[in-house]
Amino acid sequence: MSEALSDDPATAVPGGPVLSFGPDGLAAVRHVTREGAAAAGLAADRVEDLVLAVNEAATNAIEHGGGSGTVRCWTDGASFVVEVRSPAGPPLHEDAGRTPPDPRQPRGRGLWLMRHLTDRLEIEPGPVGSTVRMRVRT
Repeated sequence: MSEALSDDPATAVPGGPVLSFGPDGLAAVRHVTREGAAAAGLAADRVEDLVLAVNEAATNAIEHGGGSGTVRCWTDGASFVVEVRSPAGPPLHEDAGRTPPDPRQPRGRGLWLMRHLTDRLEIEPGPVGSTVRMRVRT
């Protein structure tokens, strides 16, 4: 699936369109996040932390959520918010990533990393797939 921006009022959020992405769309996800976070006034180091966290969420959507996802960004007055949705795959538990990963395991650090790179991580499990929302104070 190639990346595509949507201004459809049914899916768009005030201040930003929805970006659909697939395996070849991670660079676009990082670009949209970086540009939006910088425009919201985040310091350069916070921008890069957020870009890394969003890249982890988008990669998880691709690897575990059917090969695609959507991302959208907006400012809510206090924070810059990025939401990554995975349309398929097993739903995440809302407390996922709260405990440190097992250092003996080669994988499984993404959600823990997202929690530490952002000010707040919210996970909304769906019947299938999940929504991961990351907030960084502006």
